[in-house]
Amino acid sequence: MQSHNRWPLDNSEQLMSTLQEQDATPDEIAELTPVLMRLSEWHAPTPTVLDTRRLLVHLTPHLPTFSPVRAAISARRRSVVKKCCWFIEIASVQASLLRPSFWLLTALIFCLGVLVIFSPFGGASVFLLRVTSPLIVYFGTVRMFRSSHLHTLEHELVCPPSPQQLILARLSIILGYDTLLGLCTSFLLWSHGGGNFLLLTLHWITPLLLVSGIALLLSLFISVTTAALLTYAVWLGRVMLTTKVFVYEGVTPLPLTSQMELLFALIGLVALFVVVLAQSIHAQRLLAQ
Repeated sequence: MQSHNRWPLDNSEQLMSTLQEQDATPDEIAELTPVLMRLSEWHAPTPTVLDTRRLLVHLTPHLPTFSPVRAAISARRRSVVKKCCWFIEIASVQASLLRPSFWLLTALIFCLGVLVIFSPFGGASVFLLRVTSPLIVYFGTVRMFRSSHLHTLEHELVCPPSPQQLILARLSIILGYDTLLGLCTSFLLWSHGGGNFLLLTLHWITPLLLVSGIALLLSLFISVTTAALLTYAVWLGRVMLTTKVFVYEGVTPLPLTSQMELLFALIGLVALFVVVLAQSIHAQRLLAQ
């Protein structure tokens, strides 16, 4: 009431007009106007420093020292076992983002790969490993990391898991699933005289790590679909340049040695590490857009 703008108490006419807008009867207006006009004469007392301290002393015992919800969450994650269980719970929830079409499509790709391995064209098994492994990563990345496209980022950020925990859970699903399929393929090739098991594993784990890492790193700047498609296309072109079938006659294919594959795998791991660290900053940037 100490403000220079005391509307509607500036004068009785304004007050009466305001009461009429509130559907007050003429008798109520005549009765309330002189009473309410006296409010313009009242000045709220200014609390002193001592009054503020007394108020805080009386209110502090009634304030919770720690949120019960946060206390319950913290209690669940005190031990290593509970932390692991909680992470598995997060991953199981995130797995529900993958629709049945994804599982059917990836299973079909795996079955076709197995058929090619045992067909007369089985000599192209290494080429098949290098091509199908990132293909499954492509579909999984597009499906799992589409929250910004679906405008659900705000919902994810208000949940107890941090952005780093969410991306780790999603990566565990995608890379774990692709790793399982790759190990099955490597075992089938190795059991039928396909060569060294560790070398076969390197053929599919390199594109797995490289494509997923570079695609997610690019998704910090462009859409995840474009990033995954671009990364897979570049890798596919690189693989074709190492295969004699896809190279013009007289042109020497670019070698893709085991040392180069190991280097590419390390680059993919570094890219994944950077993506996990940058998730909080990336989420804040998306919210500001």
